[in-house]
Amino acid sequence: FFFLMIRRPPRSTHCISSAASDVYKRQPLILADHKYDEQDIRHIKSMAEKIVSSALKQLRPEFDELNYNRVIELCNKILAYQPQHSLALFFRASSYLRKKEYKDSESDFQSLLSLPNLGKNLCINALLGLASLYEESSDFDKHLETMLKYFDYRIK
Repeated sequence: FFFLMIRRPPRSTHCISSAASDVYKRQPLILADHKYDEQDIRHIKSMAEKIVSSALKQLRPEFDELNYNRVIELCNKILAYQPQHSLALFFRASSYLRKKEYKDSESDFQSLLSLPNLGKNLCINALLGLASLYEESSDFDKHLETMLKYFDYRIK
């Protein structure tokens, strides 16, 4: 979305600070009449691919250096362009787990496991991550259930 800063007249009030807070508001700029041609679309896709590629190159080194906030930021950037990017979901879930943000981590691991055509290694690592999450959060029933899924998947 594009935003345009527009000036709104201040409210009639005796309190100067509350009037000043309404001076500028962000309003969406609507581009409904604009038609994109194939060259525009290719350019936009190319830029998105470059952003995703650049962020992917930084993921592993940042994760290894324990920069979990930076990893989450990079993953959010990737997922903005490719919402079902399995590696970004895995690294973000793992980073949330290391930060002990269990709810966000569980959500990402579940999203990852629900993806079609998920590779075997990534599936196994996601199940282990989810089992670890349940163990750390003392949900031993879910931990056991996830470990059984892990062993079943590992045997296949």
